Amino acid sequence: MTASPYETGVARASIERALIAAGKDLEHLVPADLGMLEDFHTIGRIATSQLVDLLDIAAGTEVLDAGTGIGGTARYLADRLRCKVTAVDLAEECGEKSSA
Repeated sequence: MTASPYETGVARASIERALIAAGKDLEHLVPADLGMLEDFHTIGRIATSQLVDLLDIAAGTEVLDAGTGIGGTARYLADRLRCKVTAVDLAEECGEKSSA
């Protein structure tokens, strides 16, 4: 598989270093700990929140997050709406994903 334009080879390591520098315990993170680090699109978490507000997603709804990156939107949806999210991404550096 060819490299994705989103792959840098440093995303996870850089995020982990930033979290540790902020005093976070990597084994006990909550979605809010990652919020400012993981929405790599225009307007970031604000845009994600506004889009979610427009959708009719109820608790227990199954949602697919395709092109999830490191899973920010998936974690946000699962935490905020208590829905089941399956997250997938082609970029290997984004790590293995599972349902949230």
